[in-house]
Amino acid sequence: MSSLFLFFMYICISMKNLSSIIISALFIMPTFCACSDDNEPVAEEEFRQPEPVEMTLLMYMPWSQTLTSDLANNMYDMQRILARDPVADKKVVVFFSTSGSDAQLIEITNGSYDILKTYSSITLNTVEGIASIIADVKSLAPANHYAMTIGCHGTGWLPTGALEPYINTYQTFKLYSTAADAPQTRYFGGISLQWQTDVSTLAQAIEHSGTHLEYLVFDACYMGGVEVAYELRNVADVTVLSAAEIMSAGIPYKSIGRMLLDDDPDWNSVCNKFKEYYSNYLYPYGTLAAIDSSSLEQLAQSMKSINSQYSWNDSWNSNLQSFGGFAGEELFYDLGEYVDIMTAGNDSEFRQSLANSVIAAVHTGRYYVAYQGTYPITHFCGLSCSAPSSSAITQSWPSTQWAKATTNP
Repeated sequence: MSSLFLFFMYICISMKNLSSIIISALFIMPTFCACSDDNEPVAEEEFRQPEPVEMTLLMYMPWSQTLTSDLANNMYDMQRILARDPVADKKVVVFFSTSGSDAQLIEITNGSYDILKTYSSITLNTVEGIASIIADVKSLAPANHYAMTIGCHGTGWLPTGALEPYINTYQTFKLYSTAADAPQTRYFGGISLQWQTDVSTLAQAIEHSGTHLEYLVFDACYMGGVEVAYELRNVADVTVLSAAEIMSAGIPYKSIGRMLLDDDPDWNSVCNKFKEYYSNYLYPYGTLAAIDSSSLEQLAQSMKSINSQYSWNDSWNSNLQSFGGFAGEELFYDLGEYVDIMTAGNDSEFRQSLANSVIAAVHTGRYYVAYQGTYPITHFCGLSCSAPSSSAITQSWPSTQWAKATTNP
């Protein structure tokens, strides 16, 4: 089975209390008080039969623990935007995890907040668990259209448990790295299997809920692989992904959040705002691309044609733009340069398919890898791929839907 995943890192139980404090502090602020006069959450029953709006955006924030305060800041930024510039026909609902099983569904439309539902026991790594959350959103904040952002740790298409045999190596690598005091990103690679979720599970959950998304934004590291985009092609019209690591601050919702509520978001502008923010950030590193799902089948056919004519030589890996990986292993490479090198430039059809698929793409001058440092970006087509990786970590790559669609049996 093809599987992709998000990693959610569990470090210490004490953070559970901290996350609750953060949530309370953010939403007690008088400037952004609840709709009710006494500032108490509105009873859940009042939300059972709301009128549908044009679109509901679900900001899905599954349990990541080490990113709790950063995710709360993302939510707060969206709340401030909506207080300043309300949108009459759109809603924003946040699924915010405060532990591995506890969460709240919070509506922050127009700058106010209402707790729509409280969860005391829910699984976030099953089709049924995720589908039930989406069903709650559709029931409590119904709309004609839906969209989704996902904020958490992530590491591309790799299946759950793929890094388990290498965790000790990772800890040793981290311990002796010269960059051990470096800033946190949204990627750690996962430590406990209980906080890992296959992205194939996510795709199935969205389908199972009977939902099709206008767009899906992955505010997580390494999710910008063609394997991920192809896995999600049937559940979202557009996917917005990062091929490299994203700093823990995440996507700058202060400048991008309102644009996500436009009837037809300008993805070039969204990506440019991301680049503008990170070009001036303390840690100026980042990549982002918007992918048109309707063009991915043609991209797969072009890739299959190339694979039937050309073969990759592992000696070329050293010349290929990499975006990092895990514990010093290179797992993700630039898709466009990979094909260009393999075909010696005879890839015009593929390049056109790639241009049709990647409708916006930006990058800073360098990318960042946690506990390793920064590296230059000389090629960036908008999508990465793991096909040329020789790491044992990527040994299950042939089981991805992308690999099955593009390689000859």
